[in-house]
Amino acid sequence: MAHLHLIEEGDEVVDTVVFCSDSCHQSWCMKVGNPDYRGWYGCTEISVWEPCAECGDKVPGVMDEEEDT
Repeated sequence: MAHLHLIEEGDEVVDTVVFCSDSCHQSWCMKVGNPDYRGWYGCTEISVWEPCAECGDKVPGVMDEEEDT
């Protein structure tokens, strides 16, 4: 399951940043100087695997789990 950081413009979500954990999410926000950390937003399903934006670990997606069976 992924942790997400939503990039918003007005009332629209225009992009997401994927993390493997909340600690990576917090660390990334501090590193990039982004004061927009809004708390834990985890246990989110993503379609296919993506690397964590902070540490690079693989964040598995739902489609990856289906292919394993």
